[in-house]
Amino acid sequence: MLARSLAEYVGRVRQFEELARAACAERDELAVCYTQRVTRAEKGMEDALREVDALRAWKGSRQTSPGSDEMSVTEDDIADKTVNGLELVKFVVQEEEVPRGALLTPNLTPVVESALPDVDEKVMFGANVKTKTSAAGFADRVAVLSRLPVPRNIPRADPPPLQLPTRHTFAEIFGHSNGNRMTQISLSGHHVLHDATTVWPHGESNVHGWLFTPVFRCFSLQVAGTFKWVEMDVTGQLEKPTECFFSMKWQDGNWYYAGIYKGFRMREVSPEEWKEFPAERKNAIIAETLRERRAVAPQLQLDVRQMYELGILRVACIGLQCTGYNQRLCETVYRHAEKCRRTGQWKGVPFD
Repeated sequence: MLARSLAEYVGRVRQFEELARAACAERDELAVCYTQRVTRAEKGMEDALREVDALRAWKGSRQTSPGSDEMSVTEDDIADKTVNGLELVKFVVQEEEVPRGALLTPNLTPVVESALPDVDEKVMFGANVKTKTSAAGFADRVAVLSRLPVPRNIPRADPPPLQLPTRHTFAEIFGHSNGNRMTQISLSGHHVLHDATTVWPHGESNVHGWLFTPVFRCFSLQVAGTFKWVEMDVTGQLEKPTECFFSMKWQDGNWYYAGIYKGFRMREVSPEEWKEFPAERKNAIIAETLRERRAVAPQLQLDVRQMYELGILRVACIGLQCTGYNQRLCETVYRHAEKCRRTGQWKGVPFD
């Protein structure tokens, strides 16, 4: 009996030794990654400043050559070049390859959907790299959305809320219903927008909006106590036009049909902007980050919160461009919800 206990103890000690070695290896990988990124950033900054100096020198030479038919460079051109150079430095830092298990994952150059109308890059990603506050980020994103076209078939008045019981999810009520084939196809790839992480700015372009989502998620591994960080496809199904529904949990299960939306990457959230987020939004993003963990200790939640504040973990901003409004689907969903309410059955009820 004693020998068996000793054997089990030795096995557990070896298991913890393996975990410790893995943690040390990941720490070393992070250190190397950070050094490489800083080196590339410094080189990028030098190249940007060198290019600005060359522009100024060229401007001086053009001003001393009267009668030239070519347009001389202005101070605005030089300022724009400086901004572009600094933006280039900021994104070059993120291109260094990092081990898959590291927290700092590379290749996160912002992607702009080619189908969107031409938008000034300085407006899309922030013209001033020092502009990182929540108010400035809000203004930049509103400026981008204001340039997007508004579909013609958008109703002027918002539809009434869908009163759904909180004990059932949207997919449970509408995803397992039989009947209308076209309705089933439309709802098969729907996307739910939550009030805590979705922003609808006011104004004429309020049909467009944006949502916040974590860039990384933490996944549990088979060995107890081990996990890995994985960079997610933050645009996901919204890369194509998708039927979207809006959930307002604070109104006791009220749902709205939002319309057909297509997502595109916008400027990420800075640590300064994160600090100004409301507590409900922070908690929702942290919960989404740890959604794939089997067990979440309170200390882990605090650690993740601190990593967001330090900029180690990043929050993506996905622009929501409204591309249409499915009036027939909206009416069908509302009729179905009313039918479920009358019958008292919320699962498996066929569509009309």
